[in-house]
Amino acid sequence: FRSVLFGSYDSHLYCLAVADGELLWKFETGGYVHATPAVAGTLLVAGGCDGQLRLIGLRSGVETASLRAGQYIAASAAVAEGTAFAGTFDNEVVAIDLEEARFAWRYAPERQFPFYSSAAVSGGTVVVGGRDKQVHALDAADGTVRWMYAAGARVDSSPVIAGERVFVATTAGRVAALDLADGGESWRFETGESFTASPAVAAGRLVIGSQDGILYCFGRSG
Repeated sequence: FRSVLFGSYDSHLYCLAVADGELLWKFETGGYVHATPAVAGTLLVAGGCDGQLRLIGLRSGVETASLRAGQYIAASAAVAEGTAFAGTFDNEVVAIDLEEARFAWRYAPERQFPFYSSAAVSGGTVVVGGRDKQVHALDAADGTVRWMYAAGARVDSSPVIAGERVFVATTAGRVAALDLADGGESWRFETGESFTASPAVAAGRLVIGSQDGILYCFGRSG
């Protein structure tokens, strides 16, 4: 089943055939769909500005469950080991058990700020940036805090995990590499310009674009 899936500001989710762009189905939500939907087996996991996290049949376009997460969900869900993880504008990161269609846990830090950044997950750790100027690393099993990194500015960019490192970028222009195990900073670069785009990592390089129109590429010297 080869398809293209996306949300729209017309409050719909769309599924198109890859071969010819034929509309296979569309699903009406209660608000803008800013986040990219995630695929988990035969399910589509999608959050929206109506505050709902929906599980939708990939082939059928039929909703199988809808969970009220609170305020806007602008972040895309990350999926691993039968669980979906997403931050919300209601100051929470939530985990959804996809088989049972229920919240497995909900994490709310003390400071009341939205999560705009999409989560990354690897090795049982969920990493997400916050508008509280922190990067939060949580245990994927129960949502307890493993470590936090003081980023010095809002983190709207989504973190990227590559091996044992996490790469993050801030709205104040910092790009940093953190240790996945303990959040220790091993490298940073300050540009002075805002990052809201997420970094991409491939072939030993990290590429990210800043708000002033500059594309940066980082790699090992030599």
